[in-house]
Amino acid sequence: MKKVFERSVIGTVELKNRILRSATHEGMGDQYGKPLKELYDIYEKLAKGGAGAIITGYVGVSQNGKTLFNMRMFDKDEYVADYKPFNLKLKHYNTPIILQLAHGGSQTSSRITGDVPLSASTTKN
Repeated sequence: MKKVFERSVIGTVELKNRILRSATHEGMGDQYGKPLKELYDIYEKLAKGGAGAIITGYVGVSQNGKTLFNMRMFDKDEYVADYKPFNLKLKHYNTPIILQLAHGGSQTSSRITGDVPLSASTTKN
């Protein structure tokens, strides 16, 4: 039990403890997939509370893989500017943030993307 509060390393990422906030979909993206301010507040609260690292909810890498209208996206360089201040703020708490990248595949809906779902497996439109 004691090891939970010990420093740890995952690859090149140093953690102040082994308490990880697992990836969950917060539904806090705007219509373009940019993170809302409320998301920053949640992650800051987790960092202040002592999380060793935060794994974000899934973030889309391609518009044709979007599964929800409010899904956050990271399919353009312009999104770097949305996450940079966020990342810098969490560094103050020594809490790395790990971005979970995703493509919805067969879970993608054409009513959300406007396209035919792209998947290696059967899709249901």
